[in-house]
Amino acid sequence: MFDQTIDRFVLATALGIAIGALGHQAISSEKPQIARTELMNIDLADMPGKIAHMYTMELAPGLMTPRHSHPGHYLVYVLQGTGVVEQDDKPTLHLSPGVSYYIHSPSAKPDFWHSVWNTSQTEPLKTLVVLINERGQPATVFDK
Repeated sequence: MFDQTIDRFVLATALGIAIGALGHQAISSEKPQIARTELMNIDLADMPGKIAHMYTMELAPGLMTPRHSHPGHYLVYVLQGTGVVEQDDKPTLHLSPGVSYYIHSPSAKPDFWHSVWNTSQTEPLKTLVVLINERGQPATVFDK
């Protein structure tokens, strides 16, 4: 009887370890919630000290970004999905494929604070972004 109990305990422990390892592998292989793909970073020849960044941004279904700002000139074109941009003291921007918008927030003191929410529960929100800012400035500043 004692040997059967030990055998069952060993079997249950081994099974638990195996399930835990598989669960960890499944979790660690999930896609990131926010995926940024750099397409281009280039110094602007006729604008000393300025740099242009071009990238795609993809937000997972249902995700809302933390409140943040982008110092510089920020141009966005929605490629896929639906969402909203919640802005401080400004109307909500509704996002869908083909929608574009422009934001300017001074590099010295970013003032366009906002969050982006992917309103779909099934489809990612994907945008093409061009940001022009001062060399050395971050592309994104998060609210404290």
